[in-house]
Amino acid sequence: YVNIAARASGFIAKRFEGRLKDVADSELLAKLTAQSEAIAECYESREYAKALRDIMALADIVNEYVDANKPWELAKQEGQDERLHEVCSELINAFTMLTAYLAPVLPKVAENAAKFLNLEAITWANTRETLGEHAINKYEHLMQRVEQKQVDDLIEANKQSIAAAAPAAEESKYEKVAEQASFDDFMKIDMRVAKVLNCEAVEG
Repeated sequence: YVNIAARASGFIAKRFEGRLKDVADSELLAKLTAQSEAIAECYESREYAKALRDIMALADIVNEYVDANKPWELAKQEGQDERLHEVCSELINAFTMLTAYLAPVLPKVAENAAKFLNLEAITWANTRETLGEHAINKYEHLMQRVEQKQVDDLIEANKQSIAAAAPAAEESKYEKVAEQASFDDFMKIDMRVAKVLNCEAVEG
């Protein structure tokens, strides 16, 4: 997702003075905009996993567009400045739309992206509209890749903290009131949520 901005912003800054081309007629952006209502409904109905799957599917479409148009190759070809400007502007607009879709779960990234995009804030309206001939700021890294070693170190540290805490748990002064229930016994329990309508003292 962030690579979309990283790949396009350098060309916009160096070749086009940081200003985007108006790409309101882009077929790529139309595909992203078309999902605005459906993704909003996913958030409203708390189907967050589906929302994120759908958003990242859109990011895949944008990345396929990057690979198909290869702005780094267009930049080397004579007479392709107009096409380069168009492709990179589409990518920056696509990044803006994806950021708007992800803002509910990545608010800090969205806040920093807004600074890069020279916008006061990124709102849901950005999922339905393009930026026009808009000037953007210099791109700065928005995320850091998580390496497998970092994950492994975190898991190992967690194992050690659990092991260190175990003896303390064993020395607990509290007596067990009953044996631990088996999973099958637990599944027999009928748990319900109730609303308390009235509270009063009961004799005895």
